[in-house]
Amino acid sequence: LPRAARTTTSGHSCCGSAGPAAAAGVTASAAIPATVAHADHAIFRPNFPMSPHAFLWFPRGGPRGRQPELNCRSRQRGLTGRMRQDRGRHSILEGVCVKGLQTRVEIDKEAQSYISVAGLIAGVWDGDIRNCRADGKICIKSAGMAGGMLFTGGLAGESYSQTDGCTADVEIEVQYDRKDAEGEQTSYIGGLQGGSTYIKNSTAKGRISISGDNGKGQVVAGGLAGSERYGIVSGNSALTSIQADGIPGLQSGSLIGEYNFQYAVFGMMQGVTQTVLKDNRVQDASLPVCGSGEVPFFEYNGMKMTYTVENCLPASK
Repeated sequence: LPRAARTTTSGHSCCGSAGPAAAAGVTASAAIPATVAHADHAIFRPNFPMSPHAFLWFPRGGPRGRQPELNCRSRQRGLTGRMRQDRGRHSILEGVCVKGLQTRVEIDKEAQSYISVAGLIAGVWDGDIRNCRADGKICIKSAGMAGGMLFTGGLAGESYSQTDGCTADVEIEVQYDRKDAEGEQTSYIGGLQGGSTYIKNSTAKGRISISGDNGKGQVVAGGLAGSERYGIVSGNSALTSIQADGIPGLQSGSLIGEYNFQYAVFGMMQGVTQTVLKDNRVQDASLPVCGSGEVPFFEYNGMKMTYTVENCLPASK
């Protein structure tokens, strides 16, 4: 969180009354009855700005042999934002379970912003997430005049990772009050991850509820992931229901909300040439598997990414 923002623990219901507004324009509160973690090989970098989320971290060791503070005012200790791969090292988050998550975030900002809210970890840049789980509730109220990006996922927010064997059973509620906002805020919302690359053998269940008016902005929602950048999504179950009637600028899919061509360029620069959705099960057969529809390929500066959907069927079949 920004230093001016506040994180408190409480027992309020999701999307209940908020505490005092933070000067930074983001107010967050979290209540987690129990957390069990095992992350011996993880390399963490705490204090990532504007990434409020709820996560209590009790591994055997941490960066420089200590546990980072959730923020300067909290007695709780936890990971405060992102996991990234340093040169010569590989980051792994394994066997972490967050139970009874209850997170509420209110956004009222006048400046362009990047905000990520998730059940387990707000941002992952390289590394693995294995056999992790989160359950509970996340509620976000987005107002103000600013634009920017909002990532929300039951397990992870913005994730460039190899995710394997994970589960999120999280009720995600996003409420907008941005009808007259001058800036364009793009929201990426997924049952498991807001933004994703490689996901396999994982499950997202629960509910995504989106209401209000996002003004000039766009809302991208998927049962498993909001925005798929590049990579392979296989062997997953997207059992999340999506409720978002009458939302301006909405794009939704039963598995993923979109193919993100802008970020696909990063994958192509690393030699990735295929994005594949294969052997997945979805909850809502009335939605397309991908909110972007059928896309055969994307070309940029002599590079090419192909897109394939194979054997992605309703969970009842």
